Amino acid sequence: MQKLHEKLRSIAGDVEKASQLPGDFSETELERPQIAAYYGVILAGSGDFPQAAKFLDLGAKANLLPEEGKLLEKAQLTIARR
Repeated sequence: MQKLHEKLRSIAGDVEKASQLPGDFSETELERPQIAAYYGVILAGSGDFPQAAKFLDLGAKANLLPEEGKLLEKAQLTIARR
């Protein structure tokens, strides 16, 4: 799990790398709350709001660090404003 978390943190600011994320992880892995939180943020940043909402909802169940929680909240607000 730590390895997955590190990979997600490393690509969080790189939309091109982030777009390759689904190929790197199984659907089961993407639906883990901690991973889903990051994936939802990435999707929201790329404009895929319907998919982002699904993963942000899953990610809201994760035990996140404060700065991670802020990213998730910001992405949720972005979607709510659309």
